[in-house]
Amino acid sequence: MCNAFTMLVATSDWRYVAQCEHKTVHLRWDHLTISLPPQSFLTLARQILREVAGAQPLRPTSDATVNGQSSLRLRLHTVLLEFSATDLPVLTELMQQAIQQLSGDAPATPRCAAPTPLALQPIPQPSHFALAQHLN
Repeated sequence: MCNAFTMLVATSDWRYVAQCEHKTVHLRWDHLTISLPPQSFLTLARQILREVAGAQPLRPTSDATVNGQSSLRLRLHTVLLEFSATDLPVLTELMQQAIQQLSGDAPATPRCAAPTPLALQPIPQPSHFALAQHLN
């Protein structure tokens, strides 16, 4: 179980990116937490930024798409998370700052306890999660 977190970036108690003592990156958005190894998170964050910006996706097709109402639908495995048009600026800022933190470009704020009451589990190493195959 994850007990010690470094808060990478937070916009609220329910929307943040943190890294635990196992180096797993936890993206919390409202009532959903997505936990990924650092490189998988960076791949996901960069893909989200590309999709929001309307740039060419990492792959020819993607499950992270911007629809006609300027919302973003992100699917990881069987989980579908939809970000409204009003969420996109917050999500973009969160991803940009998290990328900077994980790349070592900005100082992080340490925390001693879990940022939310949820019990989080680290990703087993090596992880069987292959982000690229889920973005196709």
